[in-house]
Amino acid sequence: MSWSVLLIATVPALQAFARNGAVAVGVTDAATKLPVSGAAVKLYLGGESVQTGASGELGQFRFAGLADGVYRIVTDHPDYLMLSADHAAARPFAISAVGVEVRLAAELVPLGEIAVRVLNPAREPVKGVPVGLRRPWDEQWTQIGITAEDGLFRFRRLEPVPWILGAIPSMQISFSDPAKNPKPVPQPPREDGHGMIWTTTFYPDTIDLADAARIVVHPGAPRRARRGPPW
Repeated sequence: MSWSVLLIATVPALQAFARNGAVAVGVTDAATKLPVSGAAVKLYLGGESVQTGASGELGQFRFAGLADGVYRIVTDHPDYLMLSADHAAARPFAISAVGVEVRLAAELVPLGEIAVRVLNPAREPVKGVPVGLRRPWDEQWTQIGITAEDGLFRFRRLEPVPWILGAIPSMQISFSDPAKNPKPVPQPPREDGHGMIWTTTFYPDTIDLADAARIVVHPGAPRRARRGPPW
């Protein structure tokens, strides 16, 4: 009697279920081309967030152990605009068992800054003046601040779009803690026996909103403006 021996080999059931895909993300400043650290990087599979991380000192982060599928990343940093949906690094991409590591370059556009100093007609800084910013299409002020001892206030993290700047001395600002409410701006001295009042002034020196200059904020670049509310 003869015997036949059948050896059964074991193989992976389906490579499709392997979780060996990877994606490397590099985050840089679109203006300076330098690495951006501390950017939140989220990986989505369909509409669900499956992994999160943050860019390191070299602006890099890597997701590994990914199953096959169609993914996308969302990159966010408080000092930068979020990537637009049509940016190459924000578009969906496929991970497959036979594919190579996916590499994405996320260039973030830095937000801008406007520094304003409010001066009186004697060219002296005025403390405690409410100042506001609005875009040409806004119907009201979208950002409000109050000048410090040196008449200065800085608006930070601004979109790189045109802005209208105004000093609004008559505006009353109230906080939840009344002790923090700014004191009303003292009225200007009388002239020729007539009482004078401050009025809202738009940059550079007009009281007519239609004549206000548009301050164009470029990515990451601070803009400085001086203004003196007339009476």
